[in-house]
Amino acid sequence: MRYKVLFLLALLIGTILVAPVSAQEPPYPPGYPTATGDWGFWNGNELLSANQWYQMGYVAGAFDALLAVVVQARWNMTLFKLISEDPGDRPFRYTIDTITYAFEYVPENITLGQLHAVVMKYLNEHPQSTHNSAALLVWRALAETEWE
Repeated sequence: MRYKVLFLLALLIGTILVAPVSAQEPPYPPGYPTATGDWGFWNGNELLSANQWYQMGYVAGAFDALLAVVVQARWNMTLFKLISEDPGDRPFRYTIDTITYAFEYVPENITLGQLHAVVMKYLNEHPQSTHNSAALLVWRALAETEWE
């Protein structure tokens, strides 16, 4: 139970760091899309419409947040040996395994510019998916890219 709480806490913190959240909308500079639809989340269309620097910041934040979840989950599983056969743990384990899969083949020395290019290429090649959460699309770009 404790590792589920830690996972949810890490996911919540990551979401807060990734999503542009504000009680009152400040005067954003030109090229900065405001969140529409779901509270505080960008979708792929909003990410595509942002200028390059905002795109890179969002991609870096989403990447770091997802990686933090993977690192924390691996640490918890190693430290507490949380390999459970409890059917209630299966969705949690599947989610962690799925998120982890996206990071297995990402080169360790990847630059932010390369990461940004991979995500933008994915968004441009999958316009039918750009209504989805931008963070989800960053993960899909990582998971579906054939890394060299």
